[in-house]
Amino acid sequence: MPQLATICYIDNGKELLMLHRNKKPNDVHEGKWIGVGGKLERGETPQECAAREILEETGLKAKPVLKGSYHLFLSSP
Repeated sequence: MPQLATICYIDNGKELLMLHRNKKPNDVHEGKWIGVGGKLERGETPQECAAREILEETGLKAKPVLKGSYHLFLSSP
């Protein structure tokens, strides 16, 4: 079963908020600047996941209406 996740780029019109990835065991993204996001929890919509991840990772509260697009990336196990 595919794992669903969100990635959010928070832009205030002047700056883009990015997170610097800390070292975790086996982290292929170590040292990279990334957007905010994470895996969907059971029963959660992509919009709910995005709002939760934004709050958890930045302390910012997202507006109920999130602009964006949806992309599907497939990979082999």
